[in-house]
Amino acid sequence: FAPVDSFGSIALVCKAWARLVVQVLRLNKWKAEQYVQQGLVCMKTSNCPWDSLRLFSRAITVYPRLIEAYFWGAKALFILNYGAAAVQVLQGALRQQPSAVEALKLRACV
Repeated sequence: FAPVDSFGSIALVCKAWARLVVQVLRLNKWKAEQYVQQGLVCMKTSNCPWDSLRLFSRAITVYPRLIEAYFWGAKALFILNYGAAAVQVLQGALRQQPSAVEALKLRACV
């Protein structure tokens, strides 16, 4: 960091950092949504739920607030007969404090 001479300079630096953080979050959300879409395509076109599960897990890692990734990840685990793991994934989604509609969708998955 370079020394700043005034509060105005400090405000400009803080504003620039805040803008950068917002851009990174938007990029992460977009990338996570892409992983979910790729996972859904993989589920529809292949007979390997493991590949889809990897993509959904990657989406959760990149942007943990994307509830849709948890939902589809749990579905893939149910398909693979890993019910206990699917329930853990859904519990992780509920810890993200989803909206009421998202919470109902997650509970219906079980």
